[in-house]
Amino acid sequence: MINFLLFTFIVVLTDSVLAQRSSELSKGVSGRVVGKIGGCVGSGCKGSFEAYPLRNSYFKSNKRTANCNEYIHNTSGQFGVKGRKLEALMSKYPQFYQAQPSQDMATVCPRFSSFSKDQKTHFWVWFWAALALDEATCGKDNRAQGVNGVAVGDFQMEDQQSLRSYRPVPCPGKKNMSTFDNNAGCAVAIMNQQLNSRKKIFNTRSYWQKLNRGTDVKTLLQKYPACR
Repeated sequence: MINFLLFTFIVVLTDSVLAQRSSELSKGVSGRVVGKIGGCVGSGCKGSFEAYPLRNSYFKSNKRTANCNEYIHNTSGQFGVKGRKLEALMSKYPQFYQAQPSQDMATVCPRFSSFSKDQKTHFWVWFWAALALDEATCGKDNRAQGVNGVAVGDFQMEDQQSLRSYRPVPCPGKKNMSTFDNNAGCAVAIMNQQLNSRKKIFNTRSYWQKLNRGTDVKTLLQKYPACR
């Protein structure tokens, strides 16, 4: 009876210690969230990494604070609903996960090539948040006059379907660009095409004028803590 009680005590104590250790690891030494964002599996995984939160001081428009938490939460660093959708969309395009997906990545984020696949995803969602902030205040300003007619959504895609006839799939086949799924799907396809053909994130012939100049977006992107 004594041996049974001793055995039970050891099992309970062990479970308690493991649970506490798991909690400590999930927060990391600094108390900030550390962990896999997208459930990475397979040979591409290199363990946990620090999931940096957006800083409110970084993500402000000139007139008002934007809510970009649907991309990356500004406290936990975990993906919001838009971040998770972008993760799924980018997974279709290997170019985003190359060691050097663009010729200017070495200056934008010098340590990108050392990132695990999960951390590369986190970096790119940070990029999309920065672009959405500059283009549409992370969704607050969804409609504006663009170069080719009215532009809509977080990434200011062409509203008129005929204007997207020469864009990469799935852009031409989507009637409603106001939904985030369609808007982001088209934006990710265009960026993949740009990385493969123009070879740079910040390019004078980019679909997005904000990437032609590269001012605010580049500044926000270079603030990704793990890049330096």
